Amino acid sequence: MKKLSLALALTLMLSLAACGSAPPAENLLSGRRPSGGELSGEAADAVVEFSLSLARQSGPGTLLSPLSALFALGMTANGAEGETLAQMESVFGLDTGALNGALSALAASLGDEAQAANSLWIRDTDDFTVSEDFLSVCGEYYDAGVFTEPFDDSTLRAINSWVSEQTGGLIGEILDEIPHDAVMYLVNAIGFSADWESIYREDQVRQGVFTTSGGEELQADFMYGEESLYLEGEVFTGFMKPYEGGRYAFAALLPEEGSSPSELLEGLGGAELRELLASPQAASVSTSLPRFEGGSSLELSDMLSAMGMTDIFDPERSELCGLGSSSMGSLYVSRVLHETFIAVDERGTEAGAATAVEVMAEGAAEVMQSVYLDRPFVYLIVDTASGVPLFIGTLERP
Repeated sequence: MKKLSLALALTLMLSLAACGSAPPAENLLSGRRPSGGELSGEAADAVVEFSLSLARQSGPGTLLSPLSALFALGMTANGAEGETLAQMESVFGLDTGALNGALSALAASLGDEAQAANSLWIRDTDDFTVSEDFLSVCGEYYDAGVFTEPFDDSTLRAINSWVSEQTGGLIGEILDEIPHDAVMYLVNAIGFSADWESIYREDQVRQGVFTTSGGEELQADFMYGEESLYLEGEVFTGFMKPYEGGRYAFAALLPEEGSSPSELLEGLGGAELRELLASPQAASVSTSLPRFEGGSSLELSDMLSAMGMTDIFDPERSELCGLGSSSMGSLYVSRVLHETFIAVDERGTEAGAATAVEVMAEGAAEVMQSVYLDRPFVYLIVDTASGVPLFIGTLERP
């Protein structure tokens, strides 16, 4: 596996062919290093609004890391143009430059309990040339590692190993296969591990009943305690439980009786939720929290399409010329893979997430026909040298 420094990667890039016959774009970042700066309130609201929008598209019991998805999609947006870019920016609620700065600031501000890492995996082939401008932005704003690979089984293992390492083993793999027409993966991994500021004592953990939305009653281990940060809205109550050091906290929002978590999410806005979490009420709160662990394995393209990001998944409409150029055809995103895991117990929380944006070149794959023998058919045993059938028959029922 070859890991390229950004400088070496740029040195190795040949002159690039842009969309159509246009000349290569000038590197606008040449000679200066952009600064991520501080995260503005407007940008933070947009990130939270995107998080809520993505959560609304998910099903019950789903765990997401919208921030992981934003890192991977944010890198991708730097290679988008035209209507494809406009749709992405509309879904993000920020233009690409503002999103780059916001994510750069967020990554730089993460405490020791959380780690975020980004990487670009590029097929080592003469048929695809990555853009210098794109690499420059991803290096400067996303601190992305750049890897050139043969995109065979060794690359599959390398990407999954990178994700596992970055998440402390919580996400064992993000890819199940690498299609032979894939030319790039844009990957983010986030890991989180923290103890509670106030760890539950053994006598605070006891069994209770958890009632599902369908009315089923389940036995579960609950952790009982008293917290001092209370959350309240028109249709919910909740609390926050800080992790050691106070930089991070676990927040829980309980819908009112007769309502559901999805209905709660529908009624929340990004700015409203961020203000709520930034300014909890000081009050004594008697709480119970079930001990649980779980995760999700998702493909986000349908969810993102429903949010308005459609063209990027359409080979005929996608405008990803800013990623680079391919002699095999136009570039488009085939899958946005998302894996998450969380474990909450009396000591604290471990969580991990990874997102991989899979970029393909249209026309790189051979056209695959399909024949499903699910109705009566004819069959033959043929002498291939002469083309003469030795046996011929029909199957009416197996």
